Amino acid sequence: MKPSPPSDPKEHYFVPVETGEGNLREKASRFLSFLYPVSSAQEAAERRKVLEKKFHDSSHQPYALRLGTGGGITEKASDDGEPSHSAGDPILNALRHAQLTNSLLVVVRYFGGTKLGTGGLIKAFGESAYMAIGNAKLKEYIPMRTIEVSMPFAVEGHFRHILSTFGGTPVNEKRDDRCRAACEVPADRAEFFEKALEELRERWTSTLRWKWK
Repeated sequence: MKPSPPSDPKEHYFVPVETGEGNLREKASRFLSFLYPVSSAQEAAERRKVLEKKFHDSSHQPYALRLGTGGGITEKASDDGEPSHSAGDPILNALRHAQLTNSLLVVVRYFGGTKLGTGGLIKAFGESAYMAIGNAKLKEYIPMRTIEVSMPFAVEGHFRHILSTFGGTPVNEKRDDRCRAACEVPADRAEFFEKALEELRERWTSTLRWKWK
């Protein structure tokens, strides 16, 4: 999997909330499309294995995968035995056009006996991919960074206010002699969030500590 060319850092990205599906018929061939949210190439491979087993009698199962954002986005596409660039590329283009990331889109084809030609395949795989996207519920994707914070209980209220101000959320909390929390903060606000923590430490207590994961 190779990085794609750098994209506009201000570009918005979306991810499917749940699986989106499509069902297209073209000259007796069937195209079943499946859009999944995935967080890694390994998870995508596991999703594809499930489909390969479920539709073991299908002709081909081309797919496209996008992960990450901006200059760090990675893409992969496979024709899975269909003519070169007739399947994987139109599926990937559908993901790009919809500004999807952390997404896997697989189109399962059952050959109906009539050849569609390269142009016909490009059209069919593209339409099938768009069908799955159109049937999926999407949400905006916001890259997050995880920070672990340790603080005395006296500043917990101030910390929570700062966390909320910068759009962060706690994902794990523990209380013993101190308040300890693992939190997620939007990546594009991480620098400003840390500056706010530094100000809180200077103003209230030198025992406020944090570490980015």
